[in-house]
Amino acid sequence: VVLCAHQPTRQAATKGETRPPTLSQIAYGFSVAQTADIILSMARVRDNPNARNYVVIKMRAGKPIIRLRKLHFDVDKGDIYEESDVEPEWDGKAEEQETEKPY
Repeated sequence: VVLCAHQPTRQAATKGETRPPTLSQIAYGFSVAQTADIILSMARVRDNPNARNYVVIKMRAGKPIIRLRKLHFDVDKGDIYEESDVEPEWDGKAEEQETEKPY
């Protein structure tokens, strides 16, 4: 297992910090995105420093999970887990979701 973190492009960062970046918005990450089996995209939750919104934007062995999910994310305590029964609002526009496997 290899875990690699990448920052979003400047274009993605200007859209706001609460929207997870898409595959095309991974800065300098084309090769990483091409070889990865699974890619999660995370973003902060406004007014909650211990939460992150995320989507699975690439899953080589299946369909990506494009529905926005929410994590409890307190790295100082080592607490990282999915919050149950939470589905934050997300417009779900096709341009924000990349459902095709470009790699």
